[in-house]
Amino acid sequence: MTKIKAEEQKRSINEPTVLDTDPTKKVLNIILKGDVFGSLEAIEGMLKNLPQDQVVLRILKTEVGDINESDVKLAQMSKGQIIGFRVKVSPTALNMMKNTKERIGIRTYEIIYELIQELRNSMEKSLVAEIVREDVGKIKALVLFLDEKNRQIVGGKITDGEIKKGAKLDVTRADKKVGSGKIINLQRDKKDKDRLVKGDECGILFEGNVKIEQGDILVAYTEERRKGEL
Repeated sequence: MTKIKAEEQKRSINEPTVLDTDPTKKVLNIILKGDVFGSLEAIEGMLKNLPQDQVVLRILKTEVGDINESDVKLAQMSKGQIIGFRVKVSPTALNMMKNTKERIGIRTYEIIYELIQELRNSMEKSLVAEIVREDVGKIKALVLFLDEKNRQIVGGKITDGEIKKGAKLDVTRADKKVGSGKIINLQRDKKDKDRLVKGDECGILFEGNVKIEQGDILVAYTEERRKGEL
């Protein structure tokens, strides 16, 4: 091994490279290992370009060489991930991982783009998924039939949008929400339907936590769970 190569092997960045220091944000700790410092510098440069508005990417250690015991210990203490580029995991590090109860995430890559993309995905997974609501239709309650426990049969007219079997409903009275539930069954002219639209008269089997009254407006809506994005 040449003297220059030996010096490269010894070099490491022990001070954490914190790309953002806002204490209110989530933090993803990583230990970065690579084959040569040129690769590591390129990777760090690309990581600094990742959005940091919601998740802090903290590089605890950057070092040339295979993944070893000290890397595993640091990952355990920091609850971080070990990311390797064109390196291997040493046998001693593998043994250490087998003998510990804590799960340590170690991933190695041969392509820089894949490494960056996977880290971005990890940052996004740490975000809380957003529930997005969309109102899709309204029913005006006109006639009330069966009323037992938490179920009612309600006759009404669709005044806006569309109504589907299984839809979630908010019950509003005088422009205020008084309860919620869902459509168990949807009918028109005593025939089961999966979907009806504005202008249709309908009968619904409602299940919910409120007793519907004549004149109530039933607001149908959908909810979509969207994963966090940087």
